[in-house]
Amino acid sequence: VDQVLEQLHDALDHHYRPGDRMPTEPELMEMFGVGRSTIREAVKILVHAGVLEVRQGDGTYVRSRPSDSDSLEQRLLRAETVHITEVRSMMDAQAARLASERRTDTELERMKQLLEERKKALEVGNYAAYVDYDVEFHCSIAEASHNPVLIDLYRAFCSTLRGELSHLIVDTQHYEDRSELHEQLLQAIANRDADTAIRLSLANLEPQGGRRSSK
Repeated sequence: VDQVLEQLHDALDHHYRPGDRMPTEPELMEMFGVGRSTIREAVKILVHAGVLEVRQGDGTYVRSRPSDSDSLEQRLLRAETVHITEVRSMMDAQAARLASERRTDTELERMKQLLEERKKALEVGNYAAYVDYDVEFHCSIAEASHNPVLIDLYRAFCSTLRGELSHLIVDTQHYEDRSELHEQLLQAIANRDADTAIRLSLANLEPQGGRRSSK
């Protein structure tokens, strides 16, 4: 998906203008040499990012570039939680897979340090710092993907993630449980075990105790 996103961004920058109709799914599959599910995931990410729009029964079109007063971050803050979670699950899975394959020892050490600081902040009840370290940990995984498009998109989610975590922070047991999952995710990336890293990154977004995790 990440390679298709890069190619789509390049095509949008050089070959398409706002209002242009995008090629059909079969045409995109042929252009990029990938399957239908990969094309759908890539297009879905760009739709949620406000780059493309789907017109029912008519096709997919390039949207006008957002103005400075309506940034992607601002649109994300207005988006429905279910839509945020759908897109983040795709990005988290890809980030975990690519980080497992491409991470450096330096990047792995930074992830470890962020988790340690996150744990300390939770233990002393410094929830503002806890939220910052938690979000930075997930962003560090995206950065270890070495995919600039994925990194930019994930960074755009940071404000939304911080806001959601701040609302859920009162459930400390919930966060202690997720801390163990985060440690397992770090270990999977350290072991370059992409399949396990993907599974754990998606498990992190699953409901727990009747509540949806957004960590």
